[in-house]
Amino acid sequence: MIEILPERNTSLLEPLYKEKGLDMTQNSMAVIARAGKEVLGYCLFELTNEKLTVFELDPENDIMLADGILRSALHVGVANEVMTAYYSETAPESLFKKLGFLGDEPSSLRVEKLFQSCKGCAK
Repeated sequence: MIEILPERNTSLLEPLYKEKGLDMTQNSMAVIARAGKEVLGYCLFELTNEKLTVFELDPENDIMLADGILRSALHVGVANEVMTAYYSETAPESLFKKLGFLGDEPSSLRVEKLFQSCKGCAK
């Protein structure tokens, strides 16, 4: 069974952030997809009271898994009453476009898309 769960544990996050050349802050988080102990993918992001900023989304080649991971990250924001999301220059903009999450503002993500079906599920 695949689980996609939020993670704030610094000792687990630090290697992922370091691998991607990202600096961690007190607001650094991730959602990690696992099948048992095997990591299948993740989304690295920062969550403040005002916004969620996505830095990395992996894997990029499995659109269904990427969609689920991104939705899980955005859900963490919504659960914390944060309805504004952006992505950094390190994030895969083309994947967000493919998933239909690009917003109207530069570098923004459409959080309201979280409440719609995934691209592959609509077929």
